[in-house]
Amino acid sequence: MKVNIIAEVGVNHNGNFNKAKKMAQEAKKAGADFVKFQIFDYDEIALKKLKKTNYQKTNTSDQSENQYDMLKKLSLTYKDFDKLIKFCKKIKIKFLASVFDIKSLTYLKKKSNIIKIGSSEISNFFLLKELGKINKKLIISTGMCDFKSIRKALQLLCKNGQDKKKITLLHCNTAYPTPLNDVNILTMNKLKKIFKVSSGYSDHAIGCEAVYAAVALGAIVIEKHVTLNKNLSGPDHKISLDFKEFKEMVNVIRNITKT
Repeated sequence: MKVNIIAEVGVNHNGNFNKAKKMAQEAKKAGADFVKFQIFDYDEIALKKLKKTNYQKTNTSDQSENQYDMLKKLSLTYKDFDKLIKFCKKIKIKFLASVFDIKSLTYLKKKSNIIKIGSSEISNFFLLKELGKINKKLIISTGMCDFKSIRKALQLLCKNGQDKKKITLLHCNTAYPTPLNDVNILTMNKLKKIFKVSSGYSDHAIGCEAVYAAVALGAIVIEKHVTLNKNLSGPDHKISLDFKEFKEMVNVIRNITKT
């Protein structure tokens, strides 16, 4: 059974293109199938006075900045992503990105045949409607969602032209970090059974135990955050794996799928 492993850079490049490029290279060396980034227009997704969440306050050094300022600092330009996509092709790792607004989707739909939808956007009906129209392969995280909201999102996508067979749902808990007793990994297979789609797991727990359980239960996609240094300032570094740890995780997953 092939498991597609996503190295989730997200915004752990801290808005630095050279770091983003380095992380793509390290993800390739570690054996990831995909390296994933986040593409967003901060003017589209955040009010200028929007406060940070508690975990963002804890994991960022500048306590005076708000969420809008943080997102602006962590963003890359479309020109940066053009260069990243080209670099990923050169080193032969698949580029993947989450989108959070229609402006960014307009850019990405011309660049990639697969699009990731983060948990926060499963109720972004304007975005889902446009995604349905372009009918790409979709990987959708389901953190903070109940089955009713997932069903509503899938119905909206399919109503607007999405082929349901192109959708993979990822079970996800959006606590940063997620305690192991809250992972509830069996939900992954419930998603597959209830919605008749492929399923996988996006992990925010410390360590890799939940990941290995998901693979043993049949996940076809695993997503895990990566960082160059866990001590960097940023919202997601502390719940991420460094690339030595990530490579170990990849090796274990490949061995599990041989059994």
